[in-house]
Amino acid sequence: MYKKNIAFCFDFDGTITKEEVLPLIAKEINLYDEFKVLTDATIRGEIPLMGSLKLRFKLLETVPLEIIQNVILKVKLHQKLVHFINQNANNCFI
Repeated sequence: MYKKNIAFCFDFDGTITKEEVLPLIAKEINLYDEFKVLTDATIRGEIPLMGSLKLRFKLLETVPLEIIQNVILKVKLHQKLVHFINQNANNCFI
């Protein structure tokens, strides 16, 4: 559909998905409140982004892969965007 020299780059979490995946995983293992505290502190500029990401990943590092897969399978996608990416697969990057 588009020329080869045009590229479209998409963030997966909250762009292609209708919800952010990491908070959903945190919710599934009852760590949502802790996760939200870190996220909110980052948004307010109290914690640097990279430090916050490391702490949030630390909270989730022991989550069994099966739980993560089950959460991801339930996440709703923006279907028009998915269709566009499928139609332009050679020019789209996630």
